[in-house]
Amino acid sequence: MVNNQNDYKKNVFCKTQSKITALYRKNNAREKSLSGMVFNR
Repeated sequence: MVNNQNDYKKNVFCKTQSKITALYRKNNAREKSLSGMVFNR
């Protein structure tokens, strides 16, 4: 039971981490393209 609970928490944590990482990457790419547009003018 305790083991299952731990695995479940780990799983949720990993999913949350990957979501955060994906969001961060998306924002990073958006900022880069925005600054690229600014510099290209």
